[in-house]
Amino acid sequence: YLSAMLIHNGSVDASGCLDGGLATWNTATECGVKAADVAVKEWQNRFDLEIINVAKTSGVPSQLMKNVFNRESQFWPGIYSEMEEAGLGQLTENGADTVLLWNPDFYKQFCPLVLSTGTCSKSWGLQSKTNQALLRGALMKKVNATCANCPFGIDLSQANFSINIFAQTIVGNCEQVDRM
Repeated sequence: YLSAMLIHNGSVDASGCLDGGLATWNTATECGVKAADVAVKEWQNRFDLEIINVAKTSGVPSQLMKNVFNRESQFWPGIYSEMEEAGLGQLTENGADTVLLWNPDFYKQFCPLVLSTGTCSKSWGLQSKTNQALLRGALMKKVNATCANCPFGIDLSQANFSINIFAQTIVGNCEQVDRM
């Protein structure tokens, strides 16, 4: 997948491949994978510094985050519109719900970015269905780094920003499991 995205967005020249390096819009051929090898390794490591910094502040191990990103998105922080997943960790609406419910510190920081401070004085569970939907949607938007006018079609500063959100999502999931 990552090879295909790098070919699509002009980061890799696979014109030497008979099929342009692509089997489908989101799958590279063997030739495309070979053409993208160096760029893939570079891309997979471009978020390392931010992952390490977030690990230090959040307590979430950097290797765990990197493994999640590798498994979920192959480090491509765009959106999968067919599956409604976004970002490096492929956040879904259910995942957004989990972090907002089970990580109250994150909720308290994030909510006022979307709704009024007075509205945010209510906990996640006491918010109206409309406000919960607004907050879930806003969180999904924050982790989606797709950008039509950016190099590679990705806003790299937005991708880096989203790493902390994914760490906070892991914290929320841990809180939920701890409670159970």
